[in-house]
Amino acid sequence: MRTILKFALVLCLSIFSLNAFAQGCTKPPGGHCVDISWIASTTTGVTYNVYKAATPVTTTVCTGVKIQSGITGLTASDNNVVNGTTVYYQVSAVKGDESACTLQVQVQIPIPPGPPSNQNATVL
Repeated sequence: MRTILKFALVLCLSIFSLNAFAQGCTKPPGGHCVDISWIASTTTGVTYNVYKAATPVTTTVCTGVKIQSGITGLTASDNNVVNGTTVYYQVSAVKGDESACTLQVQVQIPIPPGPPSNQNATVL
C-alpha cells in the first residue's frame, strides 16, 4: 500500500502550488521516495528548481539544497530520503532570474515496520 501525502501551498507573486506524495517514484528496497508536483507558474516559458531542507522556514526565500534545476515539466522525484526523517521542499520558477520559492511543504518519511519476532513452529 502506498502512502500519499498531499499538500497544496500557494505563492501570491507567481502563483503555483506544491504537492509532495510518495507515489510513482523509484522506491528503494526498505525505503521511500518522494514525488513532488506543482501547478505551473503564471509566466510562460519557465523552468523550475527544487530545493530540499532539513529545517522549516516560514518565508518564500529559497532555502536548503537545490536538488534539481532546469525542470521543464511540473514534477520531480527525490529518491534520496532517510526513513524516519522530516524533509521540506520548495520550488522556484526561472526565466532569466529566479522567482521567490513556494512556501515549504513538509514530508515525514515513515519508518518501515520492523520484522516479526518470537517465531515458533510446532510439529504435529
